[in-house]
Amino acid sequence: MIDGERLWKRLFELAKVGKQGSGGVTRLSYTEEERAAKVCAASYMEEAGLEVYEDAVGSLFGRRGSKADCTCGCNVLYRTVLGLAGRT
Repeated sequence: MIDGERLWKRLFELAKVGKQGSGGVTRLSYTEEERAAKVCAASYMEEAGLEVYEDAVGSLFGRRGSKADCTCGCNVLYRTVLGLAGRT
C-alpha cells in the first residue's frame, strides 16, 4: 500500500534539490544537483529493500532480488530537457 503522506513528503524533499529562486526545479545531467537527487532517491529505494544500481549513462534503478531471478524493476529518475521543470 502506498503511504500518500510519505510520498508527498519525499516529492517535496526531492523538489528542494535544484530548486530555482524564480520557481521550478532544474537538475541538469551530471551535475551536483542530479547526484544529490540520486543519492536521495537511492536511499528511499534501499529503505524499501531494493538493490540500487546506476547504469553506464547514469539512469538509477532499483530491483528486488538478483539480476538473474528478477523479472521486474523500476527506473525512478529520468532525464529532462526542460529548463524549468516541476513545481513553481
